[in-house]
Amino acid sequence: MPSNLKNNRITTTDVYINVIDDKTSIEGTVNSEGNMRIDGTFLGNINLVGKLLVGTKGKIEGQINSTDLTLEGFIKGDIKVSNNLIIRSKAKVEGEINAKRIEVELGAELKGQLKIGSTISSKENPQLNKTEQKPGSK
Repeated sequence: MPSNLKNNRITTTDVYINVIDDKTSIEGTVNSEGNMRIDGTFLGNINLVGKLLVGTKGKIEGQINSTDLTLEGFIKGDIKVSNNLIIRSKAKVEGEINAKRIEVELGAELKGQLKIGSTISSKENPQLNKTEQKPGSK
């Protein structure tokens, strides 16, 4: 496996500030400016400026706003990704997907609408306000 970030993909050496392991179930809302990995169950909304990795055992029911997302598990809910979305071969998605760029591996299951090439505004994800500031603005 690559030892660092290559082509904006999440690799095994990316640092995950927040980790939900496969024996954990959480309900609520996450607002974060760091990378996150979910191998357990999460019920609620995620607003993330960073990379989100949903592992093969990971399950999310809720809305997701993220800079980058790699999905190996299951998501039921709408997904908005301002950069790259990668859906692995064993992943399943039920809901609307809105992403700037998407890669879907053969075998992945998608049920819902797909919008590619659109960008996510800071109104849709307030966490992105800090990343959208123009040079010289305060």
